[in-house]
Amino acid sequence: MMAELAAIGLVSNIVGFIDFGLKLFREGKEIYESAEGANVKQLDLEIITLDLKRLMEELQPTSYITKDDAAIAKLALHCRKLADELLCVLAKLKIKEGTGKNRKWRSFRQALKGVLKENDIQLLETRIEKFQKQLGQRLLYTLSHQNSTVLWTIRNLQDENRRLGFGSTSKLNEIMDHLVKQAEQAKEAKEEDSVDYAQLNENLKLLAEEGKRATKRQTILRRLCFSSIKVRHDLIKQAHTKTFTWIFDDLSSTFNKWLQSGDGMYWVQGKAGSGKSTLMRFVSEHSACKSALNIWAGGCRLVIGSYFFWNAGNSMQKSQSGLLQTLLYQVCRECPTLIEQIFPVRWQQEFEEFELPWTRTELFEAFERLSDFSISSTRFCFFIDGLDEYSGDHQELVLLMNDLSKLTSIKLCVSSRPWNIFQNSFSQNSEQQLKLEDLTRDDIRKYVRNHLEENPKFQLLQSSDSGYQKIVGDIVARAHGVFLWVYLVVDSLSKGLSNNDSIVDMQRRLNEFPGTLEKYFKHMIDNIEPFYREDTIQFFEIAVHALQPLPLLAFKFVQDEKERRYGALNTPIRPYSDIEIDEISMTMKLRLNARCGDLLEVTKDTSENLHAFKYKNLHAFKYKIDFLHRTVRDFFLKTDTMDTLRQGESDFNVQVSLCKVMIALLKILPHIERKNTSAQPSSTWQYMFSLSDQLMYHAHIIEQHFDKATDDDLRREVAMILGELDRVNSEISSSTQVHWSNARKVPRGLFTEYNQKTFLAATIQAKLTLYVQEVLKPSDIRDKKGRPLLDYALRPNMVTPIELPDLEAKPEYDMVRLLVERGADINKKVYIYENKSVWRLFLEQCYGQGSLEMRLSEEESKNLLSIIELLIKSGADPNYTFVANDGKTIGPSGVFKAFLTRRDFVALEELLLQKRQGSFSIWKLIGWT
Repeated sequence: MMAELAAIGLVSNIVGFIDFGLKLFREGKEIYESAEGANVKQLDLEIITLDLKRLMEELQPTSYITKDDAAIAKLALHCRKLADELLCVLAKLKIKEGTGKNRKWRSFRQALKGVLKENDIQLLETRIEKFQKQLGQRLLYTLSHQNSTVLWTIRNLQDENRRLGFGSTSKLNEIMDHLVKQAEQAKEAKEEDSVDYAQLNENLKLLAEEGKRATKRQTILRRLCFSSIKVRHDLIKQAHTKTFTWIFDDLSSTFNKWLQSGDGMYWVQGKAGSGKSTLMRFVSEHSACKSALNIWAGGCRLVIGSYFFWNAGNSMQKSQSGLLQTLLYQVCRECPTLIEQIFPVRWQQEFEEFELPWTRTELFEAFERLSDFSISSTRFCFFIDGLDEYSGDHQELVLLMNDLSKLTSIKLCVSSRPWNIFQNSFSQNSEQQLKLEDLTRDDIRKYVRNHLEENPKFQLLQSSDSGYQKIVGDIVARAHGVFLWVYLVVDSLSKGLSNNDSIVDMQRRLNEFPGTLEKYFKHMIDNIEPFYREDTIQFFEIAVHALQPLPLLAFKFVQDEKERRYGALNTPIRPYSDIEIDEISMTMKLRLNARCGDLLEVTKDTSENLHAFKYKNLHAFKYKIDFLHRTVRDFFLKTDTMDTLRQGESDFNVQVSLCKVMIALLKILPHIERKNTSAQPSSTWQYMFSLSDQLMYHAHIIEQHFDKATDDDLRREVAMILGELDRVNSEISSSTQVHWSNARKVPRGLFTEYNQKTFLAATIQAKLTLYVQEVLKPSDIRDKKGRPLLDYALRPNMVTPIELPDLEAKPEYDMVRLLVERGADINKKVYIYENKSVWRLFLEQCYGQGSLEMRLSEEESKNLLSIIELLIKSGADPNYTFVANDGKTIGPSGVFKAFLTRRDFVALEELLLQKRQGSFSIWKLIGWT
């Protein structure tokens, strides 16, 4: 969009030049106003020359002008030619009058008579006036014709603003209206003073600036967004009619008091399945909540945001980054003018820099600025659900919640299970918390009665038998506030009614229904037909170990693989038609229900409507498989259920199966068009990297947990899968003419690949040591262009659509040792990275991590120390120093002091000393040998 805005800038420059030229030729005008704003009583040739040179440089049309704007580009070239001629005339004048005299003239025309004939002077003036007329015509066309680049650009900006929910299109509209009127005046102008060119030029500049500002805001907002930003929210069931309304009915309740006048944090605690997520969605979207918060806001603008942690989702749905990006995305949509204030560094950067990944520090600093800038104008209330579903150190999350809630103008309502970590942190203030299961008894009663009484067969039963009241009462009594259990009981009773159950039958069904969620889950598994036992085990294992909910078709491929061991490897690359997908989906839904009961359910992926993740020919990924509730996944992870199910079924390797599923899913992706480059990733690129990264993650797990994959058959199978991964992705992206791995976004810093990345490099980043050991040849190290392979091992930083577990930019000793033993040079200079050596790049990387206080665990620290020893033995200079970005001169000791454990740092100092003395006895000294 920035390139297209160049057309507006060009029009503005033409206006500026014509205004300048007309003023020069005005007869009798004794005051010349320079473009720099200086007023002189007499005309100074030096000032005119400087102004004219600057204007001429600005009259160069860009390559982004379309054919429809060719007339404007042509007019710019004519103006540039005239400017060049005037400069030649000025040069002659200066020579004639003598540079030392610095003579000043009363008018430009008077000065020109010294070097030009009157006819030539008149011709110059006539050309300026002709350009004036053409300008009016072309300007009117540019601002009103449907095919105009300027109008198309502004219209796109306005449409994008509306789509993103911005309320800032009015300023663009206002400027455009003024410009169209001025263009009409310029077209009809008969006298030179009838057009206010200064105002016209000012409005054109305003339009270009506002267009640039709008484009920046849109780019930053889209960068905050991620594909699954609303998925969890949309999957949470709406509150049943008339339930949860009690939370607003009692105006004296602690919750209402907090909404209207409280600050800090309010905690909603509740058992698993008690309806916390449903309540949080209900409250955050209810008009009564907004009304109460407006009292707190006291006339200031109010912004309400929400985030729902989801442990079964991808990393952005259960991480601090996902939380902070989501809330900031919502704030920036509502208040776009805050974007440049809360992201000042990114705002000043070039547009390519906007694509760099967000850091946790950058996101939190945005909240701090948000608080500073909006003290007098805006108040923020954020609803954050499911703290217990966060994937990480919950103590760190608690600290983040406390830090956010202490910021001025910001308050939080959070929900979680009553775990000790939350009890210890949030329970001190009894006026700012509630226990959900103690307050939902009436809601459960309403839910049961409404659902049963909606059933015509139940209506007939209750008219003749009052026993139904006892059923309702028994459900309420046995629920103990767990809405999920109530939902399952009512569903069972409704199925009984469809079989014409009597009241007696319903009561017996209720009495026999498992009293807890875990007992219910076990009951469901026990009642699956033995015939489907093998599929049941495999489906649940796949669902449990998958990094995120898988497409429905993944389970078809699991079954295919059971019938043909190498089915995924031998299947041709071919996208399915919509008809095929619908037929397969229908079949798989039925099969899934027969094999897993209602413990796994089919959901529709709502992220397809997001701008950041547009789907095209990806109908196959529309339906996802997920657990009925998080408690189901917990049941499989925290009990011996899977071990019991696996008995006698030891051949199934879930990690290998997941690798093959990813291959099969990759093969049904549509081919990537050549225009889809890394600059504008299509949804196909996103899926390709997501599936590829998941596959390599599962391959890494195989290497780690299967005795380093010493089983030859298993090792060969994994190697075949990885080879097929490269082949499939290469074919899908063949039109791009570069290896597919080069389309991935790169991290911040010296990581640009310049299209020289290889699949081998990608597997090194993925830490697939055994695979690399199998395929690595001496020429791979020697002939690698761009980044050396050792640099990938030492700095395995990677941007991925899904943050993988434990995916951090930390090297792995076995991979580094392998490459060093095969001849990799730690001192090799990397010409694409300012000719820095691999050793220096590694030191800079570690120093940057140390500045972020990224302390390592004891095991990680020992691993890093082993790598340093290996590198120094291989020729790395222990005395090497460099000047860091903060201006400090740093050596190895200064680099590693920040985050190695104290014991390991002492060992490092001894190691460096021993190296200088030519000895490596350090390992004997610290007892590691």
